[in-house]
Amino acid sequence: MKTLILALVLAGAGTAVADGTPQNHHCKLADGSFDGTKTNKECTTAKGTWAKDTEYSGALKTGVAAIGGETTGIEITVGDKTYELDLHGDKTLTQASATLAGKQVTVAGYLTIKKGVEIKERQIIVVSTLKAK
Repeated sequence: MKTLILALVLAGAGTAVADGTPQNHHCKLADGSFDGTKTNKECTTAKGTWAKDTEYSGALKTGVAAIGGETTGIEITVGDKTYELDLHGDKTLTQASATLAGKQVTVAGYLTIKKGVEIKERQIIVVSTLKAK
């Protein structure tokens, strides 16, 4: 029964730990992918890197288009810098981004750099949490 409850909590929570609080670390696997469900021990066993997320606060913009389609479609502007946001298909984060579009938000995650064809270098934050500021 405890295993079933834990599985349901993790399945519905995206990057939350078993007690429902947002996870503030991430596991970057050797292939460059992100897994927000792994614990530190599971991440290390999978030869991943366990690191603390960084917080970014700024204006959230959705529905972004870019030349060659090189965009995640969601951005945050922090001061004079703009970062794309990768919500990695998380339904909770996707719903939050739609609700918070045009507002001041705080996101936590890790920064990646992706090479593009039309846009030489894209700075993308792989998001763990997204909340109103």
